[in-house]
Amino acid sequence: MLFRPHLVFKTGNKLQFHYIIAITFILSVSGLKGVGSQFVNVPCSVNEIKYGTQNALIYFPENRMGRSSLSVSHNDWYGDFSVVSVGIASPLFGGQGLLRFKYGGFENLELRDEVPSDEPLSFYSAFGLDVIGGFQFQFNDFQTAVLLRMVQLRIHTHSSSGLSGNISILKPINRDWEMGFSLAHFGFMSPYIDEKPALPASGNLLVVHRTAFQQLQNTFSFSGGFIPSLDNYIFSANNAVSWKHLNLSLASHITKNMTNISGTISFLIGMYQVQYGFQLGDSQLGISQVLELIVLLP
Repeated sequence: MLFRPHLVFKTGNKLQFHYIIAITFILSVSGLKGVGSQFVNVPCSVNEIKYGTQNALIYFPENRMGRSSLSVSHNDWYGDFSVVSVGIASPLFGGQGLLRFKYGGFENLELRDEVPSDEPLSFYSAFGLDVIGGFQFQFNDFQTAVLLRMVQLRIHTHSSSGLSGNISILKPINRDWEMGFSLAHFGFMSPYIDEKPALPASGNLLVVHRTAFQQLQNTFSFSGGFIPSLDNYIFSANNAVSWKHLNLSLASHITKNMTNISGTISFLIGMYQVQYGFQLGDSQLGISQVLELIVLLP
């Protein structure tokens, strides 16, 4: 987790998206050089709770392909860290384009001196802003998605900004199976005070298996890879069942030090899709919950 509520810092110690392509280009040349190593992994949508953030294809759901949509979500993350996200997706150059903004932060963090006291020296805020631009396209049998993320993090008077990218490729190998790979969170870091944070870059194997019976469809998804900068691994397995306009899923996310379980429910009513997701783990920090509304435009 990036920040903790009512976190105490002591003085003297180190304070720890036709226009999508144009917007992405302008932002990427404006001096952003890195990204926060943990904020990029904080979910801002139900699909991120469901699959994790290693696979760029999850940002382009099949039921939204070929049409425009607007989405807004709110995530009560662990430790009362609140995240709000707004996104827009639309057909673009024969594929699908995406622009999403994510903001999360804490208020009323305490700044204290080395000497214990009843009152803090001052209160301040800590926040993160994440701008995600993406494009999904199909070339022959290869389904490809590319994301570019630009992030601004600030704690008290210190800040760090940056740029990272994800690319995922998936190819059918027979009627029911698809396999591919993903390179996630590769980018540049800007220094934070006199330290240089490390991105959680990873290479991942992707596996998808689909079965259908009349109006019932079952989809099993797996992704797994190694994160060198953290000397860690991450494995995510998800099983989703769809019937008409209802979708239910259950997933497990495993790393060296933590195991999380997540569940989601999604239903479509006309042009409105409502999604809810939760995640809990062995960190004993509570339950993370995401509520998301998607409007499918004509």
